[in-house]
Amino acid sequence: MAERLSFDIMPIADQLARLPEVDLKTGEMIAPYTSYQIGGPAAIWASPRSETGIGQVLAITHKAGIPLFILGRGSNLLVSDKGWPGIMLYLGDNISGWRFAGNEAAVLAGTPLIDLIRAAVDQGLGGMELMAGIPGGIGGALRMNAGAFGQEIQQTTIEIKGFRLDGTSFRARREEINFGYRHVPDLDPVVITSGRFRFKKAAAGMLKSRMDDILALRDVTSLGILRELHRWGAHAMVITVMLHMLRVFLTGSYKPPREFNWGVGVVLLVLTFLLSFTGYLLPWDQLAIWAITVGTNMARATPFVGSEGPGSALFMIGDVPLITAGSDVRFALLGGKSVGAAALMRFYVLHCVAIPLVAAVLMGVHFWRIRKDGGISGPL
Repeated sequence: MAERLSFDIMPIADQLARLPEVDLKTGEMIAPYTSYQIGGPAAIWASPRSETGIGQVLAITHKAGIPLFILGRGSNLLVSDKGWPGIMLYLGDNISGWRFAGNEAAVLAGTPLIDLIRAAVDQGLGGMELMAGIPGGIGGALRMNAGAFGQEIQQTTIEIKGFRLDGTSFRARREEINFGYRHVPDLDPVVITSGRFRFKKAAAGMLKSRMDDILALRDVTSLGILRELHRWGAHAMVITVMLHMLRVFLTGSYKPPREFNWGVGVVLLVLTFLLSFTGYLLPWDQLAIWAITVGTNMARATPFVGSEGPGSALFMIGDVPLITAGSDVRFALLGGKSVGAAALMRFYVLHCVAIPLVAAVLMGVHFWRIRKDGGISGPL
């Protein structure tokens, strides 16, 4: 069951149940509404049938101070088996649909993105067809500025409507919103209810061909050699370097006069691991984000340079600690306190520029030392 609240939630449930445009349930299981099919019960499940109903739920929830969770299409969402102890505001099939007027469309937030794209393509309207492989709904796509293959949803957006968390209405045109890379800070305090988009006229056959190519890339070639070549090459590189180091150790090739080159080799091994680690985030999917979250959380426990690691308390100026959550090695890796756009940029630069340059220099030193020390060594 969900964790208990410190106050009686039933009076709020009764108040919400009296709203004519809201369907209310208690103890509704969340699992059927997520792509992973996991998640316990919601203490209160509110499913508005209109945009007005959404604002009413938000106003009551805000006034009562009850924990609120906004659930859209549930794509790539992990929910505890304990469920949610407050109000779950569902914006899925209940707030779904669109209306075309020429090359423009007004779309409700719960509409699956792929459904809108298919409808637009059928009418010869382009601008989103390359995003056909992105799961989720319109609300989530706007919230994160979803995009793929050079197209982003902000490019077709005209206007966004919704409510602030206190239930007051929100309405903004595209030029009033600061769209970032996979994040739109201006929409963080907003519950999106609908959006208006402008498409470009194009041949329906050409648009359908482009859309089908994207869907085939996702559905057919997910294990194809071209898509997996880099990943399996990276695995092979890590295994090869580890086997090489094992061979050097077993043959005693780290002994004088080769101890310097052994040290260079150890550094190259660490750089190989770092290449693999930094590259893991670059697909920018849920698996990558959570894997890097776990990995960098481990970095917090690094001795001396991690805020939770042994020895970090030794670095102080007076009573002011120098190693904190805002200045330790984890913060340096992520460029912040969580995995976001800054972390993606840092990992991209490290993976594609910084680490390869350092590794290339050390590989040159490594090969030079092998020749200087008499070539590849045998057992010593």
